[in-house]
Amino acid sequence: MSNPSPRLRNIDGIRGFSLLGILLANMFCFQYGMWGMQEMSFFSLSAADSAAHTIVKIVVETSFMPIFAFLFGFGMVKIKENVERRHGLAGQPIAHLARRFTFLIVIGLVHYIFLWEGDVLISYGLTGFGMLLFLRAKPRTLFIWGLVFAVLAALLSYGAHNDAVLPLSALEKFNEKTIAIYGSGSFAEIIQHRTLADPLGMYGFYQVLNLFISPIVVAPMFLFGMSAAKLQLFHRPEQEKKHYIMLAAVLIPAGLLLKSAKYLLPDLGWAGSIAALGGTILALGYLSGLALLFSARPGWLSGWMNRFESVGRLSMSNYLLQTIVCVFVFYGFGLGLFTKIGILGGIALAFAIFIVQCFASQLYLRYFKIGPIERVLRAWTALRWKRVETEIGKGANTGL
Repeated sequence: MSNPSPRLRNIDGIRGFSLLGILLANMFCFQYGMWGMQEMSFFSLSAADSAAHTIVKIVVETSFMPIFAFLFGFGMVKIKENVERRHGLAGQPIAHLARRFTFLIVIGLVHYIFLWEGDVLISYGLTGFGMLLFLRAKPRTLFIWGLVFAVLAALLSYGAHNDAVLPLSALEKFNEKTIAIYGSGSFAEIIQHRTLADPLGMYGFYQVLNLFISPIVVAPMFLFGMSAAKLQLFHRPEQEKKHYIMLAAVLIPAGLLLKSAKYLLPDLGWAGSIAALGGTILALGYLSGLALLFSARPGWLSGWMNRFESVGRLSMSNYLLQTIVCVFVFYGFGLGLFTKIGILGGIALAFAIFIVQCFASQLYLRYFKIGPIERVLRAWTALRWKRVETEIGKGANTGL
């Protein structure tokens, strides 16, 4: 297996660890559906499950997927620099990136239609096309626009904890249908329900509308990542440790407190917006904390850190594999355990899947240099199928 630079190893490690957080958050959707997870009162959770649900909502949800958005924005700038370094003025980084985003949209559509409703790849692809407008912007400009989009995303999340997304009667009726279809329906029935049905009776239009709104939520961390890459942050781990410590010490407590707003002030209308801002702040805090951890590399954790890095190097393949395993466990064409194992059961399953991925990824990389989905992505992006060993150390692995 090749030996990437310390910077790339750290980024791979952060990406790999974040996949655990993403899977923990996604378990709600895998277990209860996109609409069911909005109103957990339908499922008569035990006290332990309710507590676990609240902890995951505050500590995990909306604070690990943004790390991938940050790394993706970071990677956009690295790809641009790599293309220009290899080809000079003849390089076409925008065309290179556009092909990459097209691939994400296509594979995201396949993921959404045939597997699962919680796909993020389409949003990443759409957001990436928008970020091309900022590719040559200065770091300060990128940071300011990131703040603007963060505020817009927070405004979209306005609402108190006790506010129902839709009338409970309509949501409950739809949820009962979802449980029946997802838990025991055929593959075709599940696809039809996921793509065409919703409590609003809009026959898929709501899903399309949501896809075009979601890039607003993703954009802030994309822009912050682009700004960081242009400022050469996360390039000198040893010299940057004190900054990681300071940012983690400030942002993690602040993010957790803000994300608790819906629970501390359940009747406050602005609680949703405050919590949304907290998700972004906490993601930046986690990013700093993980950067510190992978820079320090304590000896007693070295084995697991190597495994996290292996997972991160195969991030897209592992992300899609998580979906395949979970839909088989929960949907009717598999084990049919939809809504049946509880929150704690879902958490245990998430850890089990991730641990297997850690060891399997490490084993895979003993024989192969790149993951199967990553290989296809790079071949399409470069418009040629070639050996990629020489690209591993040049920043080619830039996120989902």
